[in-house]
Amino acid sequence: MRSTITVSIPQDVRKELDRVSDAEGVSRSDIVRESVRDYLFIRQFRALRKGMLSKAARHGVYTDQDVFDRVSRESSWTPMSLWRHSLLTATAMNFWSAASFSTRSSFPSSFWRNCWMS
Repeated sequence: MRSTITVSIPQDVRKELDRVSDAEGVSRSDIVRESVRDYLFIRQFRALRKGMLSKAARHGVYTDQDVFDRVSRESSWTPMSLWRHSLLTATAMNFWSAASFSTRSSFPSSFWRNCWMS
């Protein structure tokens, strides 16, 4: 179900929105809708990142190298430990390496660096 909202934006933003809308062949509503989705995604991403950083730090994991060292020390791989370490590795790589923020390929890496730095 859809609902309608009214948003007030400065004239220069409206002109740029119209220009992008024409250039990409999509409606202003589509652009605004996607922008809101992106904003909400970034908020969720930052909240998850904040929680994971403190959890990782409690386990002595601060860098990609810490993750790889921990995984390489694992001597007995069980399905659960493999899953747990894979999840930790993937999470850490996404949180610590700005270059790895290409998981949503529709965004340039500069977008992800801005998410990371904020």
